[in-house]
Amino acid sequence: MNWPAGWDVRHVAETGSTNTDLIEAVLAGTARNRTVLTAGHQVAGRGRLDRRWEAPAGANRLVPIVVAPIPAVRAEATHRIAVAAVAATRRFVGPDRAALVG
Repeated sequence: MNWPAGWDVRHVAETGSTNTDLIEAVLAGTARNRTVLTAGHQVAGRGRLDRRWEAPAGANRLVPIVVAPIPAVRAEATHRIAVAAVAATRRFVGPDRAALVG
């Protein structure tokens, strides 16, 4: 698939934690702003407030994204990513099913 310029989208079938993997890649200098890591399944995921994240294999699309530099208002990054996710999902499912998204 061709991704928009400036995006680095990576996929692994299974991992311990997508967040941990992406943080380690940033620290190693192998991931930068707009790097995305998707996984079909993670076995040791953590969510907000370090809560354990569990889901059956194939049940979710796990997608952490590197945002750098961090905006002064951190919620701005979350808002922009949420709006982009809804727009991309609408485009993917098509106009007939777009009303079901967002």
